[in-house]
Amino acid sequence: MNSVTHWTETLRQILEEEANVLAKESGFIQRERALSGADFAQTLIFGWLGEPEITLDGLTQVAGRREVEITASGLCQRFTERAATFLQRLLERLTQVRLQAEAPPTALLKRFSAVIVEDSSQISLPDELAELWRGTGGSQGSSQAALKLFVRWNVLRRTARAAAHRWAPVRCQEPIQGTGRASRWAVFGGSGFL
Repeated sequence: MNSVTHWTETLRQILEEEANVLAKESGFIQRERALSGADFAQTLIFGWLGEPEITLDGLTQVAGRREVEITASGLCQRFTERAATFLQRLLERLTQVRLQAEAPPTALLKRFSAVIVEDSSQISLPDELAELWRGTGGSQGSSQAALKLFVRWNVLRRTARAAAHRWAPVRCQEPIQGTGRASRWAVFGGSGFL
């Protein structure tokens, strides 16, 4: 199975079957209803991905693409602490996915026992989420809540690990003896090399 097909199937499994299980485990879904955990998660993910400033009415149209009929008021009522817990657990699950690439390493990189590339990005969240996703202090006018996403790519093994963190950057362990290392950290909108 190629990496695109594998990635697509993995995302489908997490955003469909696993999302429904996590919704029940978190208490977001307590009984079968018109809006499943998968419906809720995909409505928000694809709605906000397509239009970050989308309205509740716009999100109901996204839900309609999944054949879910819900009003803006009905969707608004679903934004609860249990919904936040469900979405947090879903995000944690999505960041556990191992990615694999097919491109072979170049001859130059084969000289090393490992080549690790790290990257991170920070996403500002609404201030109301500060208790769950505390920001890192940033500049004046920045959100009190933020999510830090990290990716660590092993070029020679063609694998990656991703993680979501609530606080300031957490460095991955030091590289293995004889490795090459390049890191890019995006902090408060700036970036630099370590």
